[in-house]
Amino acid sequence: MSALGARPDGKTQYQQTKFRAEECIRTSGLDYTIFRPSIIFGPGDKFVNLFANMLKTQQFVPVVGNGRYQMQPVAVENVSMGFIKSIEQKDAIGKTFEVGGPEKIEFNQIIDIIGEVICAPPHKIHIPVFIMSAMAKMLDWLPFFPVTKDQITMLLEGNVCDEKPFFKHFDIKPTGFKEGISKYLLA
Repeated sequence: MSALGARPDGKTQYQQTKFRAEECIRTSGLDYTIFRPSIIFGPGDKFVNLFANMLKTQQFVPVVGNGRYQMQPVAVENVSMGFIKSIEQKDAIGKTFEVGGPEKIEFNQIIDIIGEVICAPPHKIHIPVFIMSAMAKMLDWLPFFPVTKDQITMLLEGNVCDEKPFFKHFDIKPTGFKEGISKYLLA
């Protein structure tokens, strides 16, 4: 598994190293299928659960910049089903699949949906990018600081793809974001 945005000219070390790892696999002589998922959500995730806990405990969420950057969260069960089916389907060998959920959603809307599901109306505090970047640069070495400078860069870049080839190739019914998070946030 790689990551959406992996490429040789990526703006972050994370994107570049994911691409280099892909290249190692491609030139290894082994059979492979590479998956590049967007942010994965599911029980125990460190994305939706982080924001749900913020909304439950403090009712506000810090948002980098204007929050209008798009993401395409994908359900863990969709990704894992792709892994299973790739082992069974020989025509997946040697292919790379970008994996995103069925909806492209602005970050602001993601927070709104999480708040709606857990019945905690969100209060978003938009923090200017330059302030968040400066804070991340100074504090991302602390284990409790929630975001790194590279994560801010990738967040602002957006995290979307054409998800249809993945779902069609493996004949998977995509799980919508609200539907998916409702299964575990309300449990």
